[in-house]
Amino acid sequence: MVYIIDGYNLLFNWSEETHSLEIRRAHLVGWIQQVFQQINQCGTIVFDGAHRRDEEYGLSYPSPMEVVYTPKGQSADQYIVEQAELIKNKKAIVVVTNDQSLKRHVSALGVNTMSNQAFLQWIVKRRSQKKGRKTVIRETSYQVERLLKIFEERLKADLDDL
Repeated sequence: MVYIIDGYNLLFNWSEETHSLEIRRAHLVGWIQQVFQQINQCGTIVFDGAHRRDEEYGLSYPSPMEVVYTPKGQSADQYIVEQAELIKNKKAIVVVTNDQSLKRHVSALGVNTMSNQAFLQWIVKRRSQKKGRKTVIRETSYQVERLLKIFEERLKADLDDL
């Protein structure tokens, strides 16, 4: 399964408001990154880019989870629906959100959904099952393709310099 997580929707259900939004977001991303690595899962966590004042929108590529900040004018919900429409095997996707409108929209596309609470409970359960097992880092095909493209471009540039 590939998990597409509605970032701020989960964040506001996950942590208390004792820290700044930036710190809370970093803690959530770091925690999910660590857990996904431990339980051998991959996915994407999507945040509205408008909340990220002095940074550009785009992707970051820590394995095994992508972090997406949507461009100005596009909400995380719109991005998630767009991604759900593009992926061919819809049954291999789980959208994690408590947003009922988003759940209805992606469910109509044939995509699985999971509430934030169910997702957090699933993580706890999977983590306890994996305790004591050796962690295996697995790159996604998208990450391999991206790195291959970078490598080919750099190789071509190096050959052109000769």
